[in-house]
Amino acid sequence: MVLPHHNSTSGSSLFNRRFSGISLGARVNESESSDAVRGPLGLNLLYDPSEPLIDFIFVHGLRGGSRKTWSKTADSAQFWPKNWLPAEPRFKNVRIFSYGYKSDWGERKGSTVTIHDFGQALLGEIQNTLCSNQHGSRTPLVLVGHSMGGVILKKVLLLARQDPLYHHIAARIHSLFFLATPHRGADSAQLLSNMLKITVPFGSKAYVDSLIPNSDAIQVINEGFRHAYQGIQLWSFFETMPMSLGLIVEKDSAVLDLPGERVQLLNADHRNVCKFDDPSDSNYCTLRNAFISTIDSIESTWYSKKKTNHQQEMRLLWTYLGISHAPENDLANVLENQLEGSGDPAIGKSTLAGHVAKHLEQMNGDCASFFFKHHNAGRSTISDLLCSLAWQMASLNTEIRHNLLTMMNEDVALDRSDERSIWRAVFASRIFRVHLRQPLFWIIDGLDESNRSSSFFPLLAKIDAQFPLLVFVTSRPLLAIERALAHERIPLYHEVISRDRSLGDIALYIKSRAQFLSCESDCARERLVERVLEKSNGNFLWTTLVVRELEEAMSEQRIEDILNSVPEEINELYARIFKQLMASSKEAKLVAPILRWIVCASRPLTVEELKEALRLEIEEVLPQLDKTVSTICGNLVYVDLQMRVCLAHQTVAEYLYREDIPSNVIIHRNEAHSQIAKVTGWASDLVHLVAKFGRAMIATPTKISHLIPPICPKESSIYQGFYDFYPRGLRLVGLSQEQWDERLCCLEFSRVQALSVASRDNKYALGLSSGFVNIYNESSFQEQMKLKHGEPVRQLAFGNLSLYIASAGRKTISLWNTSSAVQLWTVDLAALPMAIEFNEDDTVIMVATRANTLGFWAVNTGRDLDLSQFSDINEDDQSEYHYNRPPIRVRFASNLSLLGVAYRQRPITFWDLDDNSFVGQYHKAGAVYPEPLIHDFIFNPNPDICLAAVTYETDVVVFDPFTQHTIADLRVQASSLAASPDGSILGTGSGDGVIKIFEFETL
Repeated sequence: MVLPHHNSTSGSSLFNRRFSGISLGARVNESESSDAVRGPLGLNLLYDPSEPLIDFIFVHGLRGGSRKTWSKTADSAQFWPKNWLPAEPRFKNVRIFSYGYKSDWGERKGSTVTIHDFGQALLGEIQNTLCSNQHGSRTPLVLVGHSMGGVILKKVLLLARQDPLYHHIAARIHSLFFLATPHRGADSAQLLSNMLKITVPFGSKAYVDSLIPNSDAIQVINEGFRHAYQGIQLWSFFETMPMSLGLIVEKDSAVLDLPGERVQLLNADHRNVCKFDDPSDSNYCTLRNAFISTIDSIESTWYSKKKTNHQQEMRLLWTYLGISHAPENDLANVLENQLEGSGDPAIGKSTLAGHVAKHLEQMNGDCASFFFKHHNAGRSTISDLLCSLAWQMASLNTEIRHNLLTMMNEDVALDRSDERSIWRAVFASRIFRVHLRQPLFWIIDGLDESNRSSSFFPLLAKIDAQFPLLVFVTSRPLLAIERALAHERIPLYHEVISRDRSLGDIALYIKSRAQFLSCESDCARERLVERVLEKSNGNFLWTTLVVRELEEAMSEQRIEDILNSVPEEINELYARIFKQLMASSKEAKLVAPILRWIVCASRPLTVEELKEALRLEIEEVLPQLDKTVSTICGNLVYVDLQMRVCLAHQTVAEYLYREDIPSNVIIHRNEAHSQIAKVTGWASDLVHLVAKFGRAMIATPTKISHLIPPICPKESSIYQGFYDFYPRGLRLVGLSQEQWDERLCCLEFSRVQALSVASRDNKYALGLSSGFVNIYNESSFQEQMKLKHGEPVRQLAFGNLSLYIASAGRKTISLWNTSSAVQLWTVDLAALPMAIEFNEDDTVIMVATRANTLGFWAVNTGRDLDLSQFSDINEDDQSEYHYNRPPIRVRFASNLSLLGVAYRQRPITFWDLDDNSFVGQYHKAGAVYPEPLIHDFIFNPNPDICLAAVTYETDVVVFDPFTQHTIADLRVQASSLAASPDGSILGTGSGDGVIKIFEFETL
């Protein structure tokens, strides 16, 4: 029967209504027919984790869409492969795609496209998208198909097996999931095919004909698949609820009946086996659990070796970055000890930070956390923070991990004393140049407990706004932090946790512990809870200590006495606790040394370490110290999950350092450390052992027992204790050194002279009069490479971010790669260079010459960019000084955009590098013309410390180069100056060989 052409519209409407209830002809309305709801064609990335290890691809069926098939409604929130699966904990490393293709039989024209064509197209998309350098080519594939989509997946496997070009894809297919797939065809397809053939506007569709039971296409695919699926997990799910036409795909067609096939039912009709109400939908849970089973199988087989390699790489980075505390352990301790806050005093900010980190991890967010602990080695400096964050980011991201491993293999050392150099070398040069697939979250708790909290924000301010980083910080209110935030203009959301807002959480805690309080009735217990809450004043720590004390009370009268006597202020509570502890002479004997070791230790001591330390000091062995130490110290300490003995709160240490507390409690820092040093006898030895032999001991720890003791000074503890430890061990004849000295190494040059020196990260370089540049390892002092410049090397400069070093003589300047020792370029100079330096991002080299010229060269090509002039200035009218002589010293401060120039018996002149404008001159206070001779001057390398230092014949002066105001003046003879990378230390050297160390800012 053929419908008249003029009735096509009404016929089409009737046809759509006839098949509106089945997936083979799913209901479609105007909103659902839109491309946005149906979903785009091709392979669409739905979720891209930081480190993808598995790929899931979802393929829809007849008249479906890359989004529509997998969504219950048009609401985008119900698109479960995109919005639900990425939040599942086991999908953290699963990349998810959805594939769309034209399968709408309702289109008003015929189609000759077959299932073979659909399979070929999908295989090509996988080849072009998942086998490119961008996505890698080794991730296992899990393919999920609904209805006809499952038949297409079988065709993909057959094509990949048959064509050598795609064999690598076939090898990657791990699992196939079939959701109500008509493996043997469907009767409804026969009916649909007949209707399409007789309906003029639609026309026949070849892919619909392929779904007819016992069709040639179905039989060929099934026969080939039976021989091709070996080694692949098969999951078949069948529908159990009929639609208007009954079951669209019967169970005997939805199940393959192949060995190893896993079969499950879904309580849904054909259309809704892949659409769910919410994540608690039983059908969704069934399918999700099957996915997780496949993920577990992949991880236990495909990725067992990869997991081992990952662990080995992270252990290497652990050592390289100097990590001392496992971040996951710190987080676990915070969550377990939920009331151990870091606030003023103890209002639960650490717990808040811990729960934010836990929530992000549960949502599969890329999160790195750090919990500061005051005066705790490895957890108290900005460098500790940065190294920990870098290690965690390396664990999350393959490219970051490989970048840091490359950095380690290139022997780039990290200066833990200078957070800015770590930031440049690790973050600016490597991490921030990686394209992140997902936003990154940093959770930082107790920033106020760091040694230099304000130095963190200038680093944050340098991050490109396009880099997807969000930072969550908790801190006590500190003026320095507020000023740093305001100065750097960092966009932020600021919220203050008031005491009143903490009362609700405190009430919950007290109620959870109320069952352990000795009360005769529930009413009495409730009244007790209210009294404690009222007295807590919003203080978590106070509440914790008082509740622990109440739990030990055996009667209501004792509880009443405690509540009446306990003070409301935390310091008064500490005083009361110590008064009770010191009342017992036996406990007092233990409390003082225990607290001294805990407070003064550079890191938390384990129970066994504390037990041994106490044995050495008080000559007693304390069994079961892990169970008794908290009681001995009045609950002011606790043992964490790693069996480390920790203070209940940093305010305990602050209280013990106070001068107005009883003498039997107070800890004098210097005296305490001296007493500890006497107990161990190794204080000086340990410092020198690390400095002299640190790298050797890390490489081969056993050296400390038999090779190192014989070469130590005779009066050192290690020599005296272990020289004869091995009867036939190493013997050093002629050793005359009795004590340690300060010099770690000496390089002697008999026929040449060192004209210049530069250092960066783990390298230092010497420019020699012989025309060579010798580069040495900073730790071992061994020569790493020798570069031939060709003339006496008068100036050297390392790159700030790169592995470059620039060398300059009287006639030429050259650029070298210190990784390969290759000269990148060399150019001629018109005058003697007085100073060279890279700009902040290592794109330009700046050279100041004796001819009062300032030249700029492109780092990548050596091309001459610009040439400008500077001179001595008459400050009265800012004119060029009447006698323009050559400079005697020139220094760059690229981070301040300043050039400083010193002329003989003249003030230091400062120029702006950006616009070559005059900034000002520094005159020595009290000096009259002619000014005293300048021996040397330098800028502080830390941009947050805007200072410079100059040495004259008899004194050293620190001043502000912008305002030219003197900050500090000290009478000391010095001919040369140097500063530590973090700008905290100023070193002076004199002609008599004496080096002196000062605080840069105060002298």
